[in-house]
Formats: sequence, structure tokens, C-alpha cells
Amino acid sequence: MRKKSRKRSELVDSVEKKALLLFEKLERDFYRSVIKEFRDVLTFKDNMIVNSTKNHVALHKLAEFQEKFKKRKVMPVITWIANQLIKITKTNVEYFDNFDVKKIQGKVTEDSVAKYGIKKTGNVVKIAKGSLLDQLSKFEEPYMAIRNIGTRAIAQGMPLKEFQSIIKNEILPEGKFGKIKSHFQTIAQDLFVEHDRNMNNEFADRLGLMAFIYEGGLIETSREFCQEKNGKVFTREEAEQWAFEDFDGKPSGGYDPLSNMGGYNCRHHAGWIDEKEAIRRRPDLEQYFKDKKANR
Repeated sequence: MRKKSRKRSELVDSVEKKALLLFEKLERDFYRSVIKEFRDVLTFKDNMIVNSTKNHVALHKLAEFQEKFKKRKVMPVITWIANQLIKITKTNVEYFDNFDVKKIQGKVTEDSVAKYGIKKTGNVVKIAKGSLLDQLSKFEEPYMAIRNIGTRAIAQGMPLKEFQSIIKNEILPEGKFGKIKSHFQTIAQDLFVEHDRNMNNEFADRLGLMAFIYEGGLIETSREFCQEKNGKVFTREEAEQWAFEDFDGKPSGGYDPLSNMGGYNCRHHAGWIDEKEAIRRRPDLEQYFKDKKANR
């Protein structure tokens, strides 16, 4: 199972890296598309934006631009995210193929992606309205910001070069995330790793597994909480006690040990194991399992 666990971790890591690149590209595409849209709909004279009623009315076309950009650029990213969640789901099914999961895997896998609004029929992926991924596809703040900049630029008769510079600083600020990337990162930051954990935990719940290995390895920035636990075996009850610990990165509210593990940006997960493997790694758990059986 160690190889399967490593496969899960590597998949989540690669997906997160690719997601970051996609968000960055989406932000650059948004900037180029916004500049092109303004050039197409506004009237200029001597490289200055004309202060006219016509230009103020033209700003309303940004609503059409918003829908077009969403369809052409945003939804392919959302669909990619949906497909990665499906792929992570399948990898979790493979992780438990040594157990009898045939009776439960259909329901578990379907429910796990449905909560994100994902419905896949054949090769076609659809996103339900009002779902998490549908909300992810909507970001009003950047559009409001560029609309306000446009209004100000028209009123001032702003030079085109200055206008473009202000737009670029708004969408692609140097040295920090822009509004598009921030929007996606805020919602999708831990989306993939938490989906992987929740899928894994759901199968473990239904299979009645009681012990796991704190897996994920260590990197230079690993927190003390994770350093102490990495590679060790824990029971469900022991993990539940983490909710009462204070540690760096712990969510300020609603911390669930098996879903959040070491907190914000943590890459560890529970590598669930059966009773035999748990006792082999931790002989002291033999009595724990005897007590569990006695109390059934």
C-alpha cells in the first residue's frame, strides 16, 4: 500500500502545481482580453480616451465580455479541475483494492464528486448551477475594478498608455497575486488534497478501519506538528485528540483532524491500514483492537 499511497501523493502534488500554472495563465489571458475589449469598444483620439457619452455607454458591453471570457477561458479551467477530482477519486479506489470495496465504491465515488457539482456522463463533464465549482467560475471583483478604472479613464480623457498601465497593475500586480489568481487560490488552495483525504477517509469509515499511518513525508517547511507525526501509526481516537492541540497552521475554526491533518497547506494524509499491519507496526495496539472487539 505504500506504493499506492505514494502514487496518491504524487498525483495531488502534480495537480496542484499544474493548477497554479493554469491560474497564472488565466490571469494573463484576462489582462490581454480586457485590453483588447477596451480597444475594440472605446473611441480614442491621439492615443487618448475620448470623454464622451458613447464611451460611457460602451462600458456596459463589459457584461457581454464577462460571459464570453467565462465560456472561452474560465470554464475549461473549471472542467479541468473537475476531471482532476475525478482522477483523484479513482486513485483512492485503487488504494483500497486489497479490501472488498465493490459494494461501496460506486456510491462513494459518485457522492464524492457530486458535492462539487460534478456530473460525468461518458466523456462529458457538467457542472451544476450553484455548486462549489460553479461559484469558482464567477468572480465579480475584477470586473468591477476594471469597470471603475474605465469610467475614471473616460472622465479624465486618460492617455492610452497610462490606462493600460493602471489596468495591468490591477490585474497583474508585480510581486503579488492578482485578483483572478487570488480568487482561485483562496477557494482551490487545499481543494485537491482535502478531496483526497476525504475520499480516503470515507472508504476507511465504510470498511471499519481504525488505524492509519501519518503519511506524506517531510520537506524543509514542514511544521513541528507534522514532523512529530510523520510515518507514525495512530488510531482514530488518538487523532481526535489533535483537535484540542494548538499548533501553527491550525484552522481557526472547524478543524477536523482527519480532513485537515496539519492544517493550512499541509500535504499529509491518513494512510489507512488493517488491524494486522497496525499491530505489526505498533505492538501496543494489540490490546486496543481486543478491547474494540469486546465492546462491539
